[in-house]
Amino acid sequence: MKISIFSKYSNNQNIVETIKQEAMRFDFEIDDYNPDIIIYVGGDGTFLNAIQNNIDRLDDVTFLGVNNGSLGFFYDFCVDEIDEMFEMLDAGLLKTRRINLMQGVLDSGVEQLEFYVFNEVRLASMTNILKCDIYIDEQHLETFVGNEVVISTSCGSTGLNRSIGGAIIDPRLDVYQITPIAPLNSKVYSTLNSPLIVPASSKIHIKNYVKEARLSFDYISLDDDVYNLDIYKSNLFVNVLFKPEKSFIENVKGCFIK
Repeated sequence: MKISIFSKYSNNQNIVETIKQEAMRFDFEIDDYNPDIIIYVGGDGTFLNAIQNNIDRLDDVTFLGVNNGSLGFFYDFCVDEIDEMFEMLDAGLLKTRRINLMQGVLDSGVEQLEFYVFNEVRLASMTNILKCDIYIDEQHLETFVGNEVVISTSCGSTGLNRSIGGAIIDPRLDVYQITPIAPLNSKVYSTLNSPLIVPASSKIHIKNYVKEARLSFDYISLDDDVYNLDIYKSNLFVNVLFKPEKSFIENVKGCFIK
């Protein structure tokens, strides 16, 4: 089995070297070009980076995380558990979870750009209040007026979505969540003040009326103007290795409750 190690920060070099030594001890091959498993070291931001850096070969790789002390919802192993991780990997005791990515198509008025999302998509105006029409499966939901709209996956519900008052959703539920930031309600405008959860089979269309609106997804920000945005379930999956006994509730308590 071939292994590659992904880390964003140079201060993780000692951890990377430890992983390489343990990998060789269990007769795993280090291969950065054609790995079977990508071991990512850091926090959840590192995981998102690892996905986007390997977006063209997601069918061929499986991800496994080592947390170096940052908040990590997609990690089952800490730095002092690297030997245990390899023992379980070598014995075939880890289970694989397939996580469907969300796909987006941005129309800038000049070109179309496709992108893939693990956590969330954000649409915000840089200089004015955001004003856009939101459609669900071609049905008009509302004309949103406010600061920002966030569309998150079930896995992404524990990220920015949670910080802005969205619900935490068990990733076994295949849904998307549309969460407003500072919606404007007045005699002129009336928008939802709460998150809306829809099946992931839904197609979300947003028609924007503010020229300076910009889009970001996961850790990536785009400079293109956003005139139209389509969000729907993609055909791409991320495969992640986990301890079989670790539950979603344990993850929630471990990350958010003292």
